[in-house]
Amino acid sequence: MMVERILQRHARLLFGASTLLLVVIYLIVGGVYRPQNLDDGWTLSFLYQYHLHGVEHDTVFGNVVSSTGGQDGVFYFAKIQSIVYGAILDFAGWTQSAAHTVSTLLIGASAAIWGLIAHRLTSRRALSAAIVLLLLFTEPFFGPANQSRAEALAFFFASAAFALYVFEFPLFSGLLVGLAFEVHPTGLFAAIYVASALFAKASSSNIKNTIFSRSTALLFAGLILGFGIYVLLHAEAISTLPQVLTAGNSGDNLLVAYFIKTKYLRHVPELVFFLLTVGIFIAKKYWRDTASLSWLLLATGCSILVIHRESVHYALYFYAPLMLTSLWVADRHKKLHLTVALCLAFFTAQLGVVYYLNHSYSFDAYSVAIAKAVPADNLAVVGTSNDWFVFKERVFYAYTYGAEAFNAVAPNEFYLIQNDSPYASFPQYGFYENIDRNFTCSKISGFTLGGEKVQVAHCKR
Repeated sequence: MMVERILQRHARLLFGASTLLLVVIYLIVGGVYRPQNLDDGWTLSFLYQYHLHGVEHDTVFGNVVSSTGGQDGVFYFAKIQSIVYGAILDFAGWTQSAAHTVSTLLIGASAAIWGLIAHRLTSRRALSAAIVLLLLFTEPFFGPANQSRAEALAFFFASAAFALYVFEFPLFSGLLVGLAFEVHPTGLFAAIYVASALFAKASSSNIKNTIFSRSTALLFAGLILGFGIYVLLHAEAISTLPQVLTAGNSGDNLLVAYFIKTKYLRHVPELVFFLLTVGIFIAKKYWRDTASLSWLLLATGCSILVIHRESVHYALYFYAPLMLTSLWVADRHKKLHLTVALCLAFFTAQLGVVYYLNHSYSFDAYSVAIAKAVPADNLAVVGTSNDWFVFKERVFYAYTYGAEAFNAVAPNEFYLIQNDSPYASFPQYGFYENIDRNFTCSKISGFTLGGEKVQVAHCKR
């Protein structure tokens, strides 16, 4: 209790110092969070091709991501993301760092929205500030903020939809549910959040009056409008959308992927923290005191029974409700500031290890080196995902293609960038073996930089 009182007495200092630390971490760790990240070039190439050239289908990555089916450009999703990112990147430049800045702003806004939600549901100012700060330190938020994937925008829409409903703007809430889904299928978590608030309202009043209320009618009007926008943007995709959704929802439990399958079991302490606090929430029957948090936790938890997209990137949809519930329990036991301090220490240590492991990597230096290594002519370029940023206005193929798919589209002559990188996020060696079997290549240049051994070869059929 003494430590809690000391921290509470110096809460402003703790918050100010932590905010400054957060800014420093985003500046120095963000650029090396996931070197040679497959997803940056993959996502930005889709947005770029559609925004600037009107191309809906993937022409760079072969519609292949690891062992699962790809997104196929913006044919099924993400045209709104192309509009949002494109409007900014046309001005700032279609660079990796500029795209990350947009994602960071969206994630920061999402965390701030959850602060507003927390204050609305709990009326606790300290808890509201704490959740904003802690969420931005966690990997489920730090990751999307420093990548170009769809989660930053989809989660922003989902968070805003939830906030608009709890602040009694149901029409716009329903609209944003549809927009969140257009950005990415996991945007349907917006519907889960809003449904939890609807159930909480119904449980504390007359269910019939809630269902047949003006508010619910406006919510459904917004949903019709939001999903109507999806239909207008993707009319040709509607007939095959069910198969795409089914195929994309065939993985294992995403929380198992995040808490158990990540390297070094680094998220197990977070799992213990959440299990402990949620366990107290249930055992002490605190759910009787806060219908809003109870329904939010229940609805989010039940979603795991029907959502099977095995990706650590989707953990942020669970993290906000879990963190809100956990901090509410800590606040109830008068240990909010101590809990925040311990969490900050843990998350800072995690991000510090990321910087230690990857600090020698520089994408800017790599980009300059590879631009010099590849001749500036009209031949196509075949390379890593993020090589696309350097050669986006040339014919470019990323080696996420399967062998047969690449052989079918490959030109008779091209430059191959072979990258023996410790940071590679895609197993490229099978692709290289296919090149060796079907093409004749001769090395023309090469360099070593930050642990990456790169050579450029001139290949012919």
